[in-house]
Amino acid sequence: MEFKFPNQLLDDEEIEVLEDLLLEYATEWENGDCIVTPANLDGFFAAVIASPELVKPSQWMSVIFDDEDRERLLADQQEFELMMELLFRHYNDVAQRFFEEENIAYFSTYEDGYVSVEEWCTGYIIGARYFTWGKLPDEIQTCYDVIYAESFYGESNPSRKKLTVKESQNLADHIIESAGAIYTYFFNLRVQAIEPVRKEKKVGVNKPCPCGSGKKFKKCCLQ
Repeated sequence: MEFKFPNQLLDDEEIEVLEDLLLEYATEWENGDCIVTPANLDGFFAAVIASPELVKPSQWMSVIFDDEDRERLLADQQEFELMMELLFRHYNDVAQRFFEEENIAYFSTYEDGYVSVEEWCTGYIIGARYFTWGKLPDEIQTCYDVIYAESFYGESNPSRKKLTVKESQNLADHIIESAGAIYTYFFNLRVQAIEPVRKEKKVGVNKPCPCGSGKKFKKCCLQ
């Protein structure tokens, strides 16, 4: 099944609808993993988009919904179509933000300006774990560790001291920098993998040498 939706940002009302749908249909797995909030989903999509190999929609949807919950969703065609539209539009939004290197994370932000990164980081780690990234170079592993530490799974999480508003904003910036570095690393690897190998034109032995000496190739650089 193919879905095509406009690259249109979700407005606040649509984000609330998406959250209600996730609460209703998203699967809570035995290990506790669950994409249940827009911030979870945003972080999850960030990891999916950064992955070293292309992750198909059918693959990432199987992390959000198991077979049973997917069947429940399919039973209501209207809600199914709405869910698919909101998911794909938000996926496109996250991809565009990474491409433009701007506002790449949708964190939970409170009225006083305090930024909570845990839900986003948790979604990111779920995505990274389901779509195995393999061994990372030290500098990229450090970026991953920054995100992991602030997720639900991080050892420091349960006892993390209450941050000031400014500290929470600085932490959010650090998370964004780390996620951006991981995306750039894998993006460059993907580009290198698809670049064609350059083949030099073969020079005849009696043709002028390409070095510009004026001599025949066999009398110059071929020797």
